[in-house]
Amino acid sequence: ILLLNRDEKLLTEHQCSDEMVERPNIPTEDQADVDRAGTRSPPRLRIQKSRRVRKQASAIASNRHSGETHQLQALPPLLSEKSDAREQALIRKLRQCHFQCDFNDPTADLKNKEIKRAALNDLLDFFTQISWSKSVVNEKVFEEIISMVSANILRDLPPCDLPDFDGAEEDEPIMDASWTHLQLVYDLFLRFLESSDFDIRLAKRHISQNFVFRVIKLFDSLDSREREMLKTVLHRLYGKLLGMRAYIRKEIGHVFLIYAYEDPSFHGIAELLEIIGSIINGFALPVKQEHVQFLNKVLMPLHRPYNMSIYHENLLVCVLQYLEKNPVEFAPPIIHSLLKFWPKTNSQKTLAFITELEEILARCSLASGQGLPDDTIIAVTRQLALCVCSQSFQVSERALAVWNGQIFMRILKSNIGLVMPIMFPALYQASKEHWNSTVVQLVYQLLTSLMEWEPKLFEELVDEYKQQQEARMAREAEISHKWKLIEAKAGGSLSILA
Repeated sequence: ILLLNRDEKLLTEHQCSDEMVERPNIPTEDQADVDRAGTRSPPRLRIQKSRRVRKQASAIASNRHSGETHQLQALPPLLSEKSDAREQALIRKLRQCHFQCDFNDPTADLKNKEIKRAALNDLLDFFTQISWSKSVVNEKVFEEIISMVSANILRDLPPCDLPDFDGAEEDEPIMDASWTHLQLVYDLFLRFLESSDFDIRLAKRHISQNFVFRVIKLFDSLDSREREMLKTVLHRLYGKLLGMRAYIRKEIGHVFLIYAYEDPSFHGIAELLEIIGSIINGFALPVKQEHVQFLNKVLMPLHRPYNMSIYHENLLVCVLQYLEKNPVEFAPPIIHSLLKFWPKTNSQKTLAFITELEEILARCSLASGQGLPDDTIIAVTRQLALCVCSQSFQVSERALAVWNGQIFMRILKSNIGLVMPIMFPALYQASKEHWNSTVVQLVYQLLTSLMEWEPKLFEELVDEYKQQQEARMAREAEISHKWKLIEAKAGGSLSILA
């Protein structure tokens, strides 16, 4: 009897341990697994099912990456379809063009690439021969076109492999491997936007701010061909969508501010500035205050980055567009902003600034300096005086060329009592100390011209300069004498301590 009781007890404990292993504790969050009958599915079966689903999903993902899951089927040409079935055929072909081919491997997806290229060419031929009228492009087709364009061009750009983006042109331009498809999509979208039958009402409904935002972000593409296409696309969107104009200007301004103050690595600044230049050209007079703030807060800080040379020409066009609107109003703040961002050590950038300053003075249409405040004239003359004394002979020659130019000579003759006292010390110092013989020769020529125009003032400036030099030498001698006394006293104290 004792042996039988012991065997039953061992058997009971063994069954309980098996149940604990086979039926683990299930947390209360898994109430979704309870079926309508109130029974719970076996945990082991549920775990096996989830593993099977994950295995199937990973297999699908790997096949999709390798291009083996979905093979495109060539569809018949749209022009061969009957009129009543043409809309559905058009939608099927547009949806077929959503397919993304693998261009990282030139040997992958060859059949799908060719089928998609043929489909895009067929769409271009169809819309070339058939107008973009509302009977063909209704709201459903309009939505499918925008969806197809979004699926192809609105993508994440690959990271730039270049360590530093300084704007220097590479020996070999970077080309996007998928451009054979992208170009066809851009051509189709541009024809769609440029069509006379483009429906603005449907565009307001299906072209969102997010779409425009992502188009602007695509200007960071390394492929210059895509940036040129995007420039035309954004031009058309700005012209068609009146309600989006303020938003487009704001987003472009955000790109400029990030480039100027945070990360100067955006690749499409020149193209965006070209768009802004055409927008500024269309501003009505008087210029609104928001556009004035855009000039002062957004455009002028673009003079700050070190790689300004890659877009300086387009930036100068934008600045001159403002000057043509109202030179009296815009010339002083533009000049002061330019002087604020004037480079300290970069000679090539300094040459660009001098060229821009000369263009501004030439375009302001302020004959004899009328309209320029005295503080602006003084600031310009002082900056050019510093450039004349620069150790870079190119900077010195360029500054002297501006002083010898007709535009500055007009300002000089009408404000000679204001300008000449600032010019003379720099010219005299350069004539005595500059190392380049060409610069010294140009300085002597300018000094001779000044002496012929105002001999009396010239002699006064010479005497004043000599007095200043004598006073400076006296101060230096006094300082040197004081230091010698200090050294003598220090020497005596050290001898006593010794």
